[in-house]
Amino acid sequence: MRQSRPPPEVVRRKRWGRLAAVILFGAGVLGASTARAGSAALRRRWVPFAIEGTSMQPTLASGEFVIVDRDRDASPGDIVVVRRPDRPDLEIIKRVVTIETDRSLNLLGDHRMQSTDSRHFGLVPPENIVGVVRWRYWPPWRLHRYA
Repeated sequence: MRQSRPPPEVVRRKRWGRLAAVILFGAGVLGASTARAGSAALRRRWVPFAIEGTSMQPTLASGEFVIVDRDRDASPGDIVVVRRPDRPDLEIIKRVVTIETDRSLNLLGDHRMQSTDSRHFGLVPPENIVGVVRWRYWPPWRLHRYA
């Protein structure tokens, strides 16, 4: 039986063993904390993800890697990783357009013609938020910090 490929807006969690993540965070964030418990807390807060698909182009391209802050609240304009409401096993990356009065997020991909977003699956409840993208760390020549 043939397995179907995931939709293009899917992001994947990557292990901390990636060389780029170790270099970036070993020198910066993790270097600031020498205590073992502090490092474990940072690894729970900062999670690496791989971008797959074209829904966030030109901002993020397939094959790039980002770091997501799981403790930061989303604001309009932020790029977030969320569990899709109609498919909670699928984590996607989109931009927050508005936050409704009940704190639900209205999300759109930057490449509107290639994006499955709130226009298709509706508003995203706050419990579906995985985190806010803070850094693009791979490839190194596209290193970028997001607000």
